[in-house]
Amino acid sequence: MAATGWGIESAIAGKGLDIAEPDAGLTLRFFGENIIWWIIIVPILAILGFPMYSFAFQVFEPLTILILVFAGLTFGFCYVCWYKSFPLIRAGAASISIS
Repeated sequence: MAATGWGIESAIAGKGLDIAEPDAGLTLRFFGENIIWWIIIVPILAILGFPMYSFAFQVFEPLTILILVFAGLTFGFCYVCWYKSFPLIRAGAASISIS
């Protein structure tokens, strides 16, 4: 499933990034992921009885914030470089290099 998902995403992103910037693709991807999580998955988990509010407030602990900042910087750099590779080396090679 991961190879199929990455292959489809890289094929779509490769075509779209011929005319767009990698930063725009990154923004659209994360916006779509947020919609999936906050509109579909989190409400379902809350209905099933998971303590979603207590999980959410754990984000504001200092060590967690520090880890999230560093993870965000490194992941952001990684994804921008990955999206930048789609128009340069084509979709198939970019998806193979990640998996």
